[in-house]
Amino acid sequence: MSLNNQFGGQHSITPVLLIVFNRPQLTAQVMRALQVARPVHLLVAADGPRTTHPGEAELCAVTRETVRSMINWPCNVHWKCSEQNLGCGMGPASAIAWALELFEQTIILEDDCVPHQDFFPFVEAMLNRYRDNPRVILVSGINVLKGRYALPFSYGFSRYTLTWGWATWRRAWKHYDYEIKLWPAMHSAGLLLEILGERREAEYWTYNFNATELNSHDVWDYQLHLAMWAHGMYSVYPATNLITNIGVEGTHFNSARPMHNLPTAPLPAPLTHPPIVYRDTLADTIIRRTWYLPSMGDRVQNKLRRLALLFGFNMGVTR
Repeated sequence: MSLNNQFGGQHSITPVLLIVFNRPQLTAQVMRALQVARPVHLLVAADGPRTTHPGEAELCAVTRETVRSMINWPCNVHWKCSEQNLGCGMGPASAIAWALELFEQTIILEDDCVPHQDFFPFVEAMLNRYRDNPRVILVSGINVLKGRYALPFSYGFSRYTLTWGWATWRRAWKHYDYEIKLWPAMHSAGLLLEILGERREAEYWTYNFNATELNSHDVWDYQLHLAMWAHGMYSVYPATNLITNIGVEGTHFNSARPMHNLPTAPLPAPLTHPPIVYRDTLADTIIRRTWYLPSMGDRVQNKLRRLALLFGFNMGVTR
């Protein structure tokens, strides 16, 4: 039995924040999942068009109308529409802050993150279980292990945020700082190497945090990583993948990566819980190599995979 069936397909009680921009077709796919989940509260944060992109104002308008036209269930709808473009950093960051000013907890879906229906009861259960646990910063719906490692319980804990379809609490978001004011002191003290335990990874994140501090990266999620590590927290993620990211082309990606377009699978019921909050280092190694820092062999394999997709071959690359 899947988790959604165990809970009787009930409406999502936790408010859902939907972050949209200029992609009406992708937004419609997420909305179709929400039509099934029927959240009691739907919060819609819509970014404004970029002045440097002709025709984008029309796409933004069509995207907003797509959401309006597809709300076919009784719910309380809250809108946050920007007429100016806030970008990939401040846009999501301000939307999440807005949602958590209104509610104690929220589910966050961007316009390219399509959830399996088990995502909603899983997140609901985790939000309830870890609401007051200061070691947990968020609940993710994505699993990028792709069968290479099986978690022993219904979910695990990671030191990576995995924020493609996720949820959090107001008490956890209080640690978030868009300007990462903690970073200079952490950097000068060499704390990142102490936290991560690997020089190559510490150098990777040092580069990203330096760029974020200088506003040369238009991001919001690096700041969440820093908050997690500075306060010794973890994310929760499911034993099966419950989110498919279909946004292959966007500001930060122009081709598919190993964590894009992953198939989803039901999460078996009943939930089995780890006895303590602990990080599975083997699973985290796979997550790191899939999402952030692939090994040389991984990089070659991913390059071959992209070439195979480009030229329509089957080159025997399965990753």
